[in-house]
Amino acid sequence: LGNQMVALNFQVPNTALYLNRGRFQENGQCGYVLKPASAMELQPLQLINGLQRQTLKIRVLSGSCLPKLSCAKREDLINIRITIKVHDIVTKNGKETNHASQKSTGVVRDNGFNPVWDEDEDHVFEVYRPDIAMVQLSVICSISPGSVQGLVKSHIIGVSTMPVSCLRSGYRSLKILNKNGHRTGPINFSKLLVKIEK
Repeated sequence: LGNQMVALNFQVPNTALYLNRGRFQENGQCGYVLKPASAMELQPLQLINGLQRQTLKIRVLSGSCLPKLSCAKREDLINIRITIKVHDIVTKNGKETNHASQKSTGVVRDNGFNPVWDEDEDHVFEVYRPDIAMVQLSVICSISPGSVQGLVKSHIIGVSTMPVSCLRSGYRSLKILNKNGHRTGPINFSKLLVKIEK
């Protein structure tokens, strides 16, 4: 019963691809991952929403070795911000719907090599199904030429996605993958330092 094989479009780096790669972080990207009991409806929906709900707090502290955009010139300075998105499932009126909530850090200007965010508040998310929910941190970069005050369009230079169930409380170093899901080239040593509370 059910789907034994599902096609996924690997031609375009998008949220679906990031979530797929992140789901298999759970087992070291080998083999398969079993569906949680709540995804197979072995538990009543009323119990699922009431028992598993939790609060997730994430604070981005710093980044390390974040690369410039490929179109950037050597003298260009880059501005970095991080978006944190929690993909979850919410039950409303007896139906399950996808729910994504997103928050963003402030912009660190002119420092992509080792940006530090001096933010005093955590980004707080309500997670309804932590056994299914996924967290996606995207590194957004924009170029700020030294002589020009304006900014050009922002681009994603890296992503880190993982299941909420795999997150542990404390200070964590998260590896960043490029937008195609690889850890090669200039992004090979890129990381984010975050503080997580569950």
